[in-house]
Amino acid sequence: QPADPSAAKETAPPASFSSSENFPSRSPPTQSPLPSEPFDPDPRATQEASKESWTKLFSKKPAPRCEHGEPCITLTTKKPGVNCGRQFWICPRPIGPSGQKEVGTQWRCGVFIWSSDWKGD
Repeated sequence: QPADPSAAKETAPPASFSSSENFPSRSPPTQSPLPSEPFDPDPRATQEASKESWTKLFSKKPAPRCEHGEPCITLTTKKPGVNCGRQFWICPRPIGPSGQKEVGTQWRCGVFIWSSDWKGD
């Protein structure tokens, strides 16, 4: 009796695959197209400019100067209320014997700057 042709196909071993038949041959890599930006002849200058930009971005802002020309100190409010936790800059000198801020003396001047208002330029 002749065997069923469909059964023969099911039991037949799978055909072996040849790499040349199923996979396209790989050609050697071609040179990529030219970049849209012109070539920078001095990469160190570009790196230095990049470094300066990042340093400026992540460095602390310089402290403002008070009326005495000294760098201010930063403090944080402790008083309960809307400004609790806010930081501010004031003159680093101590309050004078009068207990008031004094202009043109050795004691604390009236400089007061919220940290959020200070641009640092």
